[in-house]
Amino acid sequence: MKQFIEKGRRRKLLFPDRRKSPARYRSNVSRALLWSLLLISAGCTLGTKPVLITLHDLGPAHHPEKTVSASSLDAPVWLWDDRIRYRLLYADATAIRFYTQDRWEAPPPTLLEPYLSFIEKRQDIMLQIRLTEFEQQFDTPQKSRVILGLQVEARSLNNNQAIGKRDFRLEQATATANASGAINSFTALTHQAVAEIQDWLLEISSDGTVNREHQK
Repeated sequence: MKQFIEKGRRRKLLFPDRRKSPARYRSNVSRALLWSLLLISAGCTLGTKPVLITLHDLGPAHHPEKTVSASSLDAPVWLWDDRIRYRLLYADATAIRFYTQDRWEAPPPTLLEPYLSFIEKRQDIMLQIRLTEFEQQFDTPQKSRVILGLQVEARSLNNNQAIGKRDFRLEQATATANASGAINSFTALTHQAVAEIQDWLLEISSDGTVNREHQK
């Protein structure tokens, strides 16, 4: 009996009769709910595992012995981002998405610079390069491709005259429709872009006309 009375007293202290003290009753209920929410939040936080992010680049850059640095490498502001971007063409083609567990070590223009700034070419030419596209696109959940777009302008170092200008848009299907597939395909496209720019430079002469000896 005594224990029952003691339990009743403790219950009244925590939750008094709200008819006698409504303000105090609401205060005690709010306090109890607050403590419950804090305990639930703490439990969720302790149970959450940290997300491990893997950083990627485009592989080692092998520079040829005879090289001349490009004059510039630029890109629109949205490509100066170290997140790997993709879009689901089959679901919402205008929505840009990013992988959460994989990122570039640096923004794409910075990653491309060691390759594109040291293209083998004539000593009297400088290049102005602008990165226009660098993303993965999903045609279906199981099928994707990566796109690399570049605008390249060749100018004479002697008089800064424009010799030639060309847009390069390269695509490659990914072996797997995920971040790993995109990274491997971007690496391959980077080497392909360097090769195609070098071939193009062989096709143009110093006055901007096509060099017939190297024309495909």
